[in-house]
Amino acid sequence: MKKLLIISILTTLTLMAQSQTIIRYKTPKGIIYTKSEIDSIVIARNERLKGTDMTAKIEIIEKEKVGDTVFHHYKLHISNEIVKENDLKKDKFLNLQLPQFQYKDLEGRIINSEDLKGKPIVLNFWFTTCLPCIAEMPELNRIKEKYKSSDIVFLSITYENKNKVLEFLKKIKFTFQIIPNAKDYCDMFTNSYPLNIFVDRNGIINNIQYGMPILHDSKTVTEVSKVDPTEFEKELLKIK
Repeated sequence: MKKLLIISILTTLTLMAQSQTIIRYKTPKGIIYTKSEIDSIVIARNERLKGTDMTAKIEIIEKEKVGDTVFHHYKLHISNEIVKENDLKKDKFLNLQLPQFQYKDLEGRIINSEDLKGKPIVLNFWFTTCLPCIAEMPELNRIKEKYKSSDIVFLSITYENKNKVLEFLKKIKFTFQIIPNAKDYCDMFTNSYPLNIFVDRNGIINNIQYGMPILHDSKTVTEVSKVDPTEFEKELLKIK
């Protein structure tokens, strides 16, 4: 009886461990993206295509399973044309000084990057109709609350205007200090959202990540409405 119980427990634990899998998207050149990154790439493309008869979409060429990771080999299409891979703008900023900025937040307070030197900074880039951006907001709120006694500065930057952001915040809670109307600064770093930048006390960019990975059920390969904040918090501790 005891042996059967142990086998039953081990079987249950094994099934639980296999209940979720990681989804990654791989381009023809071998660049790997998370589901959040792919979603944000497509959404950002379609935002820019508004008013035209063109749409962006992903074509899955094949699937490859490696351990607990499923790689979706894909091509990005706009209408019937295949889009070449984007240069990763973010890569050229790693280990460099954070480019200076000065903007007003939603309350009209001036935020100058020079005034933030000596403090760790997390910069979150997003926009109001970006589903991957919204998906990670509960975790971002939780993390900000967790480190509220520290001197970490949590800033959120968007290219959208103040009124649009305020309307969004009536429906969705987001506790980062938000800077609207920062299109030039957003465009400097990325065409894809969300993007999180980790800046150390010396003003150096330690790491840049796209959105937190969205977890998937391994059997149905569907989203489970959760994101994995593990890597985000790991990078946060490096600059704390």
